[in-house]
Amino acid sequence: MARRRPIIPLQSAFWILLVVLLGATLPSIPSASAQASQVLGDPNVLIVITDDQPLSTLKVMPKTRRYFVEEGTRFKHAFPTNPRCCPARATLMTGRYTHNNGVKSNDDVHALDMRSTLQRYLQDAGYHTALYGKFLNRWHEDPPHFDRWGVITGRYRYYDTVWNIDGEDEFVEGYWTDSLSEKSVGFLRGLETLQDDQPWLLYVSSPAPHSPYKVAPEYQGTSVPRWRSDPAVLERNKRDKPSYVRRATASPKQAEAVARRQMRMLRSVDDLVGDVIRTLDELDEQNTIAFFVSDNGYLWGQHGLLDASLSKGNPYTRSVKVPMMMRWPEELPGGRVDRRMVGFIDILPTILGAIGIQPDPAYPPDGRSLLFDWTRPRILNESWSSSDAPASEPPDWASLRSKRYSYVEYRVGGRIVFREYYDLRRDPFELRNLLGDRDRSNDPQVGPLHRALARARRCGAESCP
Repeated sequence: MARRRPIIPLQSAFWILLVVLLGATLPSIPSASAQASQVLGDPNVLIVITDDQPLSTLKVMPKTRRYFVEEGTRFKHAFPTNPRCCPARATLMTGRYTHNNGVKSNDDVHALDMRSTLQRYLQDAGYHTALYGKFLNRWHEDPPHFDRWGVITGRYRYYDTVWNIDGEDEFVEGYWTDSLSEKSVGFLRGLETLQDDQPWLLYVSSPAPHSPYKVAPEYQGTSVPRWRSDPAVLERNKRDKPSYVRRATASPKQAEAVARRQMRMLRSVDDLVGDVIRTLDELDEQNTIAFFVSDNGYLWGQHGLLDASLSKGNPYTRSVKVPMMMRWPEELPGGRVDRRMVGFIDILPTILGAIGIQPDPAYPPDGRSLLFDWTRPRILNESWSSSDAPASEPPDWASLRSKRYSYVEYRVGGRIVFREYYDLRRDPFELRNLLGDRDRSNDPQVGPLHRALARARRCGAESCP
C-alpha cells in the first residue's frame, strides 16, 4: 500500500520534527515551547466537545460543517476509546487509554492525575487557559490548571443554572448553550488585555445533546431531517447478544422522538461553534489548532438500546464512533477526509507536537500526532461499569476494532462471561455475532484475538495499538 503524504506541509513538518528532537535535550517545558515559538509562533488551541452526540448529526450543523469539514479535516473512523463521559474526557486530556489514566467510570474523576493533562502542559508553557461548560461529573472543586473558567455545577437543567465562575458561584439565567457561547466569546474578546501576544487554550464543553433533551426556544418545533430507521433498529432476533441487550425493548417511535429532540438541541451547539469561529476570524486568530469532538456516540434504538444509560457505554458502532474534526487554517488544507483509525489518545500528542512540548516521561501518551503519516490497523476500546450500575446496563467490556471486524469480551468479576465478533464489512449493522450464532464453521480464531486484546489492555505508550 502506498503511504499517504504528510498532512502538514513538508516545510512545517521538518521544523516541528526539529523542535521535538531538540526538545529532548532541553531542561523544561517552557524551554521547549520557547524553541517552538521561534518556528511556529505558538498556535492557540481550541477544543469544542459535545455530550452524547450521535455520529450522523452533523447534517443539522451547517456552521460546524463549514468551519470544521470544509475548512478542516474530518476523521472518518474516530473513537473516544471509552464511550462514557468522564473516561472519554480524561482520555482526551491525557492522551492515555483508560487503563493508564485511571478514570474508569464517572465515579473515578479524582483518580485523574491533573499533572498529566493538556491544560497543565499548556499552562506551564505560558499559555492562558480557560474552560467553559462541563468539566467532569461529580467534580465540585475549581478545575486545576485553568486561569479562567465557568463550570456548570449540579444536574443538567439547561435553563437558569448555577455556574462556578472563577471560584465564585453565580446564578446564570437563560439557556445553557447560549450562555456558554456568550462566555466563550467573551473570553476571546478579552484576549487583547494579554501581554506579548500570549497564546491561549480555550476548552468549550457543551452539555448538549445529553438528556433531558431540552431544546432552546428558538428551535422548538423547527424542521430537522427525517429520522430513518436501519436494520439494527428493527432487529428482532437478539439471541446472539449479551443479556442486557436481549432485555432492551426500545421502539422505533421512541427512538425517533429522542432523535428529533437531540437534533434540535444541536442547532444551538452549531450557533455556538459559529459564534466562536467567527470571533476568531474577526480577531485574526488564524493560528489556532482546533478540534470538534463528542465524548461518545449514541444509539437511536439500535439493538433496542435507547435511554441515557444504554445508548452509550457499549461496544456497538454508533456508541464507540464519534464525530471528530480538526482545523488549523495557517497550516492545514481544508476539505480533507482522514480514513485512519484515530482516537482521543491522539489529540494531546498532536497539540503538544505542534507546539514543541515534550510530554512528561512520567505520563507518556498512548497516541500519536495526527500531523504525521502512520497507520493503525486496529484500536482498543474499553469500558468499566459504575459501582452502582444495575444489571440492565453493560458489564465491564473491552474490544479490539479494525475496519474489518469488532471483537468484544465482557467480564464480570474479572471472568469472561460473553464474547462477540462481527464482520463489519459484511455486517455493518452488527446483526450477527459469529461467536453467538451457534454455527462454529464461521467462528474466528478466538485464541489470537484474546491474546491481542489482553496485550492491548496492558499496553502503554509505544506498545499501544
